[in-house]
Amino acid sequence: MITKQNIADFILSVLDQKVAVILLRGSDDNSRTGGDIDVLVPAGQSAKAAVCIGEAATSLGWAVVGFRHLGYVAQICLMIPNASETDDLAIKIDLSDGLAWYALGVDPIGEAIFRLHRKGGSEAQAAGLATFFQKALYPGFLRDRDKQRIFAEINHKDIDAFCIENNLPISLKEIEAGLLLQKTRWQLRAASANARGLKMAPWIAMVVWSALRARLGLGTGGGLVIGVAGMDGSGKSTLVDRFVRALVDAEFTQPELVHLLPDVIPTPHRIVRRKSTVDNYTRPYSEPPVRSKSSAILRLSYYILAFAVARLWCRGKTARGKTVVFDRSIVDFASDLARARIPHIQLPSWLLRALLPPGLFFFIDTTPETVVTRKGELTLERATNLSCRYLVTSQTLNIVCIDGEPDANTVFGAFVSTVTDENMRRVRRWAR
Repeated sequence: MITKQNIADFILSVLDQKVAVILLRGSDDNSRTGGDIDVLVPAGQSAKAAVCIGEAATSLGWAVVGFRHLGYVAQICLMIPNASETDDLAIKIDLSDGLAWYALGVDPIGEAIFRLHRKGGSEAQAAGLATFFQKALYPGFLRDRDKQRIFAEINHKDIDAFCIENNLPISLKEIEAGLLLQKTRWQLRAASANARGLKMAPWIAMVVWSALRARLGLGTGGGLVIGVAGMDGSGKSTLVDRFVRALVDAEFTQPELVHLLPDVIPTPHRIVRRKSTVDNYTRPYSEPPVRSKSSAILRLSYYILAFAVARLWCRGKTARGKTVVFDRSIVDFASDLARARIPHIQLPSWLLRALLPPGLFFFIDTTPETVVTRKGELTLERATNLSCRYLVTSQTLNIVCIDGEPDANTVFGAFVSTVTDENMRRVRRWAR
């Protein structure tokens, strides 16, 4: 069984001799069972550290299910399938990019801590100092758990001596209280970037811009759309739930789970308040396709518009660093129009490509016999026809096809392998 301590030891061993590192939080006595692991690396080295960790993790068969860079911290989310007898282990690793506030300007505080560490200072003392300054720079106060963690590793007077030696505007009284005055906090933030005199004005401008970007979630490189398509009974919902649960357990950015269309876009039965049609979404095929040609055209036109809006919605979400996960999407709609009560026609390939959001889309290719056995919603004949339509749509859109016949772990492994390749491509691009 793999634990958080194993992951922490793994990080230290991977970065040894490659990137200087101080383990801050995640595996000590004050840490939660779940949650993340926090480490500090020198300014400008977080993306390089993420590449090293990601490459080493994939060589062990682990998955990289998430990545984003917030400027002052790089986050990489690892998942170890079946780490215990029953569950996967998902861990978010926060790689703090030095200690300068928002990683702006030079980093005299971080450099001083790493210098002290290299000269023989203990790992615990370095971690205590770094954690103290992280909390002082951002929230400006220490919670009870922070005090227990920090002062178990380094005492108040040693922190005060470090502040005096490095000309940092924090008094012993503030250190003991674990609370900085607002004026002191801003002075410390400026000192963390060595912003003094003429450097102050451009530093303030950079802080405002960085804070705005962070609040809006822009420029993180973390936005990704993932869609899983397949017939009912193919196992797509089970796969999606397992993937989303991993991101949630790791406390990575909360994924946006979408079933066919985002909740902000109503389906036709919600607009006309037709109660009987609701059953067609909870119990598929409870009603046959409409007979009127004009009704079919109207329904199809509405869905085309809805998927166009959904594509724009996805662009907005990914621009803000969100992970959007589709359990059913335009792929399923185009392959199974009868589910939306539209007589089946083959939609033009150019239209499908225009409506498909950029991202990773998968088709779980399961035999008609399997889906009929798993769910009794389709006859074998209808499942066979539907399987052919899914294959045509998948080939038209050139999406990833996964064999759905092996066991669930094998199918999930193929899925997260492709997700890992995409995340590692983005990690390496950010490190360049």
